[in-house]
Amino acid sequence: MLRRIQHQLITVSFCLVATTAHSAGFIDTPDSCMMLDHVVQQKDIYLKPAGKCEGQPGRLYLETAEEGETKRVFVSDEFWAEKTVKPLEI
Repeated sequence: MLRRIQHQLITVSFCLVATTAHSAGFIDTPDSCMMLDHVVQQKDIYLKPAGKCEGQPGRLYLETAEEGETKRVFVSDEFWAEKTVKPLEI
């Protein structure tokens, strides 16, 4: 019984790692004060400032992005840059 449970836990762990490895990442943002406003067709990411911006680059976590995918980033509805999704590293 214990071996069966152990096997199931190991299998579930591998499945979780496999499914999350390609479904999470981040992109660089022009400032750490930027937050997600909305996303259009999973390709265009719109950011808006939240609070006082101090000019320090930041990052935005993307839960559904695949590693290496390119996103177009807009700040206050103006095109800022195209960014490649980077993998989350622990």
